[in-house]
Amino acid sequence: MELNFHDGTVRDLVFMQDTSNRSSLLISGGAGDCKIYVTDCETGTPVRIMAGHSGACNALSVRVRKGTRSQVDVI
Repeated sequence: MELNFHDGTVRDLVFMQDTSNRSSLLISGGAGDCKIYVTDCETGTPVRIMAGHSGACNALSVRVRKGTRSQVDVI
């Protein structure tokens, strides 16, 4: 999969399972546009774009909490 929607270097990638519709998601953080993209792995299409970070997204992590939704942390 080519992540050509990022403007600049991709700093980190995280894969996670969307349990609501049983799809695989790729979460990627960039340095150029400082955006985080959530991409459907099957189609290669971004399903959500998170903007508003003032600096580069250097690292991503996923926290899974029992009984609640997963959370993505950005460093």
